[in-house]
Amino acid sequence: FFFFFRLGLNNRFLSTKKMAGSTSEFRRMVHQLLSEDDKAFLHHVLSDFKTFRSVPKLVAGLKEVLDTPAKLDLLRQIRPQLPARSEVRAAFDKLAPYKLMAHPMTVDELKAQNTATAAAASAAAATA
Repeated sequence: FFFFFRLGLNNRFLSTKKMAGSTSEFRRMVHQLLSEDDKAFLHHVLSDFKTFRSVPKLVAGLKEVLDTPAKLDLLRQIRPQLPARSEVRAAFDKLAPYKLMAHPMTVDELKAQNTATAAAASAAAATA
């Protein structure tokens, strides 16, 4: 079911080890927090994003399925999978309800995540 990490949204920027950690944490949280109906809806939301690349539609769908502060903590695993070098992640950051998360992401954390993604992309480009 965990299609999100197979969407190819940001796979080239992440190391295999980091991807494995992100995937297992995402799976654990999804299993713990979401009902089967929520999982199916999340799949639909993420599949639509893969097809249409509409950030407003993605965030609206995520807000609908991630309807508690604990569920919104999944944004922490979803965000790094979005392309960092385009307007996609910036648009996501403007619309995502980070302040409503059980453990809100800070501006410093968002910047650090961007820096880590850029460093991983540089390392991948250097080895290619």
